[in-house]
Amino acid sequence: MNFAHRGLLVAFAVVAFPASILAYGPLGHQIVGAIADERLANTPTAAKVYALLDGLRLEKAALIADEIKGWDKRGRRSTIVSLFRSPQH
Repeated sequence: MNFAHRGLLVAFAVVAFPASILAYGPLGHQIVGAIADERLANTPTAAKVYALLDGLRLEKAALIADEIKGWDKRGRRSTIVSLFRSPQH
């Protein structure tokens, strides 16, 4: 396959499958976190990471951003967003 054909194939993939390129989604994040848990197991780095996360495994910590992002969709106001909004006068 020459360079031009490969470029067309990549361009087609980007147009045809944009969702899969832009985001993993909650399941993908959880899988990546689980893989990270396995790779870090029994290392000094793992002890430091889990101490920072107060014992929370990366498999579950990887879902935090997805949960926060979903707050607005469920009608709840994000605490983080409200902290950075300027007071309305």
